Amino acid sequence: MKKRVTWMVLAVLMMLSITAQAAGGNGGGNGGGGSGDGTGGGKEEALTVESASVEDGAVLTPEDTITLVFSKNVVNSSVKENNLPLFVVTDDSGAAVEITVTMADDQIEPDKKNDVVIAPADTWAEGAYTLTAQAGITSKSGDVMEQDYTMTFSVTGTVDDTAVPEDTMDAATDPSPEDTADTAEPETAEDAATTESETTTPVATEETATQEQESNTTMIVGVVAVVVIVAGAAYVLGKKK
Repeated sequence: MKKRVTWMVLAVLMMLSITAQAAGGNGGGNGGGGSGDGTGGGKEEALTVESASVEDGAVLTPEDTITLVFSKNVVNSSVKENNLPLFVVTDDSGAAVEITVTMADDQIEPDKKNDVVIAPADTWAEGAYTLTAQAGITSKSGDVMEQDYTMTFSVTGTVDDTAVPEDTMDAATDPSPEDTADTAEPETAEDAATTESETTTPVATEETATQEQESNTTMIVGVVAVVVIVAGAAYVLGKKK
């Protein structure tokens, strides 16, 4: 009996010990400091441009845009106004080019909190350009980019605003059946008369043939009647004699 009580006491003590260790482990986990800061990167990581949507030296069209992806949140309202003017595009002469810098609302689109889109104010003119994300860009967590990030690109071709859409040109050179009917030359009086004659002649011919047939039938009936009358008269006269 004593052994059973002893084993029961030991079992209870072991269970209490395991429970205490588990509780201590959870507490340590909750109280331990993590490296994440909720800005897309650890506090100890430097703020950098991780990637761009086009390669350095790429050839773009006049309407292309460039997206820079940072290592941390650089679009939050707390840093947005500071960061917007730190994106600059210059042409091959070093003159600044007017651009549009777009940052998403990280509360609505959290997946775009590290993205900055660079676009021309209108369209890129043909030539060579340099895009610079300047040092001083700041993340939501307070990290500051210490060095400029630069990339080059060039643009070929121009946008022709006066070009006529192909569909419009096809419509202009390929009139519809209705337009063709409207522009067709009117029939002359002679053509109309000829058409009418060609249409009515078969009918007139058929009517004439029918009339001739009826006339011939009437003539034959008349001749037969005369013959019958003459024959009857001759017969009567013969009997009287």
